[in-house]
Amino acid sequence: MQNSFKTKYSTDLEQDTASSIAEALLKRTGDALISGDFDAFVPWFTMPFTLETFSGKRVVDTDADFLEIFNSVFRTYQKFGVTRLERRVIEAEMQSDDLIWSTHESRGMYGTQIMHDSSVVFTIIKRVAGVWLIADCQYAVSNTSLDQAYAQSLVPTKKQLLES
Repeated sequence: MQNSFKTKYSTDLEQDTASSIAEALLKRTGDALISGDFDAFVPWFTMPFTLETFSGKRVVDTDADFLEIFNSVFRTYQKFGVTRLERRVIEAEMQSDDLIWSTHESRGMYGTQIMHDSSVVFTIIKRVAGVWLIADCQYAVSNTSLDQAYAQSLVPTKKQLLES
């Protein structure tokens, strides 16, 4: 299912700029996350996928592990009353023909009301078999509940291990 999904919906990203590719991925993953549609969310990520927050780092290499994190974040958004994500690319730059580094800002909204403070995310986007996919995300999450949702089952950082 993932391969046909990627083929069907990724052709519009083939000739775009780094910024427009990052924006398209933000839109697709954000819409899927808010609607709770894991099947529309997961095809836009590499496996393995690396997720980092202030709480630690996790390498996700199965859909089942990814679903656990997805559901935790989705439930947190529901708890806060988030009905849409307001996300914007701050900067995106081609590092090579198949690699983009991107930074974006994200915040949860209910209508015009901000439901959680904005966070900044550094993302590594890779072209794999002709399809642009998110490979690594580093979240600077300031909201404790949201950080906990993202950080579910994360491996402690080297700094945290040294401090314990």
